[in-house]
Amino acid sequence: MGVALRSRLASLSLLLATALMLVNCQLPGSDTSDSASISPPTTAEKPDAASPWQTVKLVRTMAAHRSTVRSLAISPDSQTLATGSLGRRLKVWALASGEELREIPMQQSVESLVFSPNSQTFASGEYGGMLKIWDRAGEGNEPQIAVDAHEFAIYGLVFSPDGSTVISGSIDETIKVWDSLTGEQVGNTIQTDDSVLRLVIGSVGDVIGYSLFNGEVRFRYLQSGDLIRGFASGAYPQFALTVSPDDKYLVAGGASNIIVIWDIESGRIIRAMTQHTDAIRDLAISPDGTTLASTGSDKTVKIWSFPEGKLLNSLDTMRSFAIAFSPDGKYLVSAGDEGKVMIWQPGSEPDDETED
Repeated sequence: MGVALRSRLASLSLLLATALMLVNCQLPGSDTSDSASISPPTTAEKPDAASPWQTVKLVRTMAAHRSTVRSLAISPDSQTLATGSLGRRLKVWALASGEELREIPMQQSVESLVFSPNSQTFASGEYGGMLKIWDRAGEGNEPQIAVDAHEFAIYGLVFSPDGSTVISGSIDETIKVWDSLTGEQVGNTIQTDDSVLRLVIGSVGDVIGYSLFNGEVRFRYLQSGDLIRGFASGAYPQFALTVSPDDKYLVAGGASNIIVIWDIESGRIIRAMTQHTDAIRDLAISPDGTTLASTGSDKTVKIWSFPEGKLLNSLDTMRSFAIAFSPDGKYLVSAGDEGKVMIWQPGSEPDDETED
């Protein structure tokens, strides 16, 4: 491994271990010539779609792990929550009740998690580069598949829409595709220009989006590796990346403290939200596409109308690294420091809060 990459990995580890306070971020546009200006999307003249998350209640705070929770995933059937920690533990929970179903010791910290489209399996990516695929209904500590996939941490992990492959992105500057049944690599490795921090995949499945340590966001065709479009967002790492359910909008956030929304077709920035005061660690869009949630090092969960970008709510939490809506739209889950997992629901009157 070269000196430059070692230096970059050291810098990345420092960023991921400490809260960032960065200011004076500039927001250039995408690689299109006229994209530096920020203009409203075509829906801007319409009234904000009613978001059920305009009021929020905390229904459960779980002392889920003994150390910081680095990753979480919710199954497509909204029945199961998986969480992974810095303390080398992977846990599986019943989402509605908060009951712990399974605890699995891991080799290294669990940096990424994702469920398969049929909810029957889920994949984990570890700091040391191990990729594992698990049977949700399984028992014991052995995965169905274990692959020494990357040289370093896997921060990006997605299943293809049909579940046949799982795609991993690493700070070793590569993206790889794996057969989800055999663990064999499919096709060629995509070599990137910098460490991969997050992956997203569209509903079609042949297009992969990824964010890099240098602040760039790119779309490529998976089979050919050909570049489709690049989105520049400043020279700050983009820790968080998500795409809207209709594949129209791309959202990123990171060390600049700014959330950026692009129109994917035109490549234009349509919104830039600056209300976070520290690094943004994760983003999630509700299944109906009307609500965006963000969280990070400023110890808040912020809820926005989408794609309008109007701030609806700011909730006090711990420093958080992961957030997700359940696919049925009933829950919002955030997780982070002190091993805590917080589960929220839309509504104005709080239930009796439980501490697990």
